[in-house]
Order: sequence, then structure tokens, then C-alpha cells
Amino acid sequence: MRHINFTIMTVAIIALASSAGASVLYDGAMNTLPAAQDWLYATDPVIGASATQSAGGGVTTLDTTPDVLDHAGYFAGTTHPGLTALDRTGDGFTLSFTLALLSELHVSNDRAGLSILVLTSDLQAIELGFWADSVWAQSTAFTRAEATAPGFTTAAATEYDLAVLGDNYNLYADDVLILSGPLRSYYLTAAHPIYGLPNLLFLGDDTTSAKGEFELARVEFLDEAIPEPATMSLLALGAMAVLKRRRA
Repeated sequence: MRHINFTIMTVAIIALASSAGASVLYDGAMNTLPAAQDWLYATDPVIGASATQSAGGGVTTLDTTPDVLDHAGYFAGTTHPGLTALDRTGDGFTLSFTLALLSELHVSNDRAGLSILVLTSDLQAIELGFWADSVWAQSTAFTRAEATAPGFTTAAATEYDLAVLGDNYNLYADDVLILSGPLRSYYLTAAHPIYGLPNLLFLGDDTTSAKGEFELARVEFLDEAIPEPATMSLLALGAMAVLKRRRA
């Protein structure tokens, strides 16, 4: 089945003043749920969903495994005080997240129990699906596209950096480039309103064809893209150091 819309998902798109450098969007060390840190939590169905969330031990755990038909997740837009416009032009941007996929089951090879969706200010986007042995991108037809090489695993807590610049994205895992490809225009082909909302970040289970459980420890925003390793300069290394200092 294709993705279905969260019926209560109402992320306002409000431009805020730009702030340079890295901003923490979610800090699991506070032992509070994302909703307490300016995220929107939504489930479908709105009432009676079996998905659960809990905070403690430095992480938030989201579990949608009780019922594959239920889904739930976290949304952030520019109403979040740490998130400015997701502008892919100029220096681009990087979204960093530290997470571990505890379990995942899919009944379709084109769906995942954990997805990360990023929509830029001009509605270019990338949606990444997480399986136990792979991270992969959704095509505009919502089928599995580019994927990590065989042997990759997602069970351990990993620091992912998703760098977006121009028409492309790069995904790093613990500073190693694991996936890259073009941004997509999902909003042109999808009937679901979520794909028409600019400056949007989503983490969670957004499909009725998969379910999963994951731990989220940290999310950060950097207002420049980390370049590919072959072109990494001292300035880029400095940007990486900013992220590492914030995580420390």
C-alpha cells in the first residue's frame, strides 16, 4: 500500500530568522519526549493507535510493532526554534540524527518500518527507509531505489549525517559516506498533503505495510552541507567538529 496521510498532521510553515552554525533539535539526554522539545507527535489512527513512545536512558523509543496498520512519528518544521529554512542552494544544509533500529518488519519490499523524510524550502525531497540490513531511498514512484552496500547494519546506535546541496544528497554513518543520490519531487506524484509542505522533517513509521521500533538519541541541524570526502576541506572538517562538539 502507498503511504497514507496523518489526519492530524498540522505543521505550520513559518519563516524564522536564520541562525548560523549547529542547532540541537532533539536531545535524548534530557529524557523527555520530542513533543517536549518542540516536535509534533502524530499517530494514525488518531484515537486508539497501538503505537507507544517512551523517554529514558538518554533516548526516546518509538514502537509501532503491535499493529502493522498503525503508524506514528515526529514532525519538525521552521516553527521549531532550532530549525531554519531547509535551503538546498548556497551552502546547503545537514541534518544529523543518532538512532538505533531495534526491530523492523515489512510486508512490501518498497516500505520500511522507519523512514526519514526531508522536504526542502522548494519541495525537493529525499525519503530514506531503514531495514535491519539496509538504508535505501524512495523513488518518485514510491519504490525502493538506491541502497547501501551489502553488509550494512542499522541495529547499533549510529550517528547519521544527511547532507543536502543542490540537486543531491549524501548520507554518512559515523562519518563514512554510505549512500548518495538525487533529490526527488514527491509532491508532483503523491496525493498526500505531507509531500507539499516545505521545510519539513519527519522521523517514524509512515506506512501501513511495515512496522518497527527504534531509539532516537539526538537530532541536529547545520546550515551548511558536509561535502563528499574527496572534496572535504579544512572548513568542512571544522563543520564536522562543530557537530561532534555539540554531541559531546
